[in-house]
Amino acid sequence: MSDKHEVHQLVIRNMAVLEQAPAIVEEAEKRIFGAIDRKVKEWAAARGEWVGVYDFLEDETTFKPGNWPESEIGYLAGR
Repeated sequence: MSDKHEVHQLVIRNMAVLEQAPAIVEEAEKRIFGAIDRKVKEWAAARGEWVGVYDFLEDETTFKPGNWPESEIGYLAGR
């Protein structure tokens, strides 16, 4: 039996697992990135008056001391 044929059989036998994979990955991402968000938020909170957005999954994690200046679009303003 060829390797190619064995791969096809393996896929067919495990079709249910393959169909569940996207949902499993999505749940794992939510848990992992949620844990990262919590740790970063705890770290920033321990520094005092820091502000931030903690949503790693949506590429929205930003944090800084509350007294740092910002530009109109939210980035650190140049001096």
